[in-house]
Amino acid sequence: MKRSIKVPHRAAAAIAVMEMGVSDYSVIASAVGLTVEEVKRIDMAEDSPIRQLSCEGIPYGEYFTLEKDIRCPKCHALVRFAPCVACYGPTKYQSARQRGYI
Repeated sequence: MKRSIKVPHRAAAAIAVMEMGVSDYSVIASAVGLTVEEVKRIDMAEDSPIRQLSCEGIPYGEYFTLEKDIRCPKCHALVRFAPCVACYGPTKYQSARQRGYI
């Protein structure tokens, strides 16, 4: 992944929450501090940097503090960071290692 991609922090946080499996725009919007319309635009991925981040996923080791706690759809833990460290940390580590990032 290109490290020079510039994406607003809240947009990247919204992508991280979507990566966890949360699909309700109102939940995502309240968790990251955006409006539902902004989350819809991010999900459509019309901007090139947002599209690239959506396709490639959040890089290993990148976590975003949420403004509101949400439940992880996998482990049902109440999480303050996205993506869920318990569920996605080991998976992201293996993926990054296979791709040679680590």
